[in-house]
Amino acid sequence: MTMNRTNDAAGWQKCRALLFDKDGTIINFRLLWLGWCREVVQTLGPGYGSAEVEKSLSAWGVDLALGSIDPGGLLAIGSRQDLQQSLAEKLMEESRFPEEKMRSDLSGAIEQAYDAVEKKGLVQPIEGVSAVITELYRQGYKLAIVTTDDTQKAEDNLKMIGLDRYFQVVLGCDRVVHCKPAPDLVLEACRQLDLSPGEAAVIGDTVADMKMGKAAGAAFSLAVASGVTTPGRLSEFADMVIESVAFMVSR
Repeated sequence: MTMNRTNDAAGWQKCRALLFDKDGTIINFRLLWLGWCREVVQTLGPGYGSAEVEKSLSAWGVDLALGSIDPGGLLAIGSRQDLQQSLAEKLMEESRFPEEKMRSDLSGAIEQAYDAVEKKGLVQPIEGVSAVITELYRQGYKLAIVTTDDTQKAEDNLKMIGLDRYFQVVLGCDRVVHCKPAPDLVLEACRQLDLSPGEAAVIGDTVADMKMGKAAGAAFSLAVASGVTTPGRLSEFADMVIESVAFMVSR
């Protein structure tokens, strides 16, 4: 099912490159990141109290008890640095632990959580996406990843699901000055692809993705409802909304 904001497909016809967000667009967001949050709680719990750490995840827009994620929260749109800083500040509101120790413990917990979700097989593609990425590559599109995650983690994730060879460029927020919704990721990806933003489409599952594409002057902004943002909200900012990347190619 699709919902068009405009019937003008001229922008899409200009696209030679497709710039994809990673989590919620290519990779199952809830499976990966709710699992990642649980690992953070488990690692920090013995020293800081599991209940207190879980409560502090509100700084990320996360409620583990309900399994809910705020589409505009830091887990959905923030960088690793944003997550680490915000949780440290939240914990320090109640904790008597030294700040330096807390920040060190939190950094270690975040790294352990990354390793744990990989080992537990929680990095999984959204159903049907792998076949579509393969087909888009075959059709000659230049493909890139533009993500709030760190670049190396994004590359590792793509290798785990067998899609790394299809993406010519992989960029995380650690490679640009300003992350989403700023245009930096799109501009840098297009520079590396030797194309203008007016020849690229941005595909993502958040309002920040859509705003990023518009700010960069991308030819087309395609939203997917496979993440944590509702189709209605996405339609306010996207040129088109579809159920998932799996529906980009007719089947």
